[in-house]
Amino acid sequence: MEKVFGRYKYTPNGILMKMKDLVKTMESNQQAFDLIKKAQPFEN
Repeated sequence: MEKVFGRYKYTPNGILMKMKDLVKTMESNQQAFDLIKKAQPFEN
């Protein structure tokens, strides 16, 4: 994870993940899922 232009860029194994992909990945871990949903920016 790196910060670019005021946002975070998630690149595990060199593959760029969007926020919705990260949320989907975290579903199995309830505590992590709750935190990532809370941190998710408002999207239209």
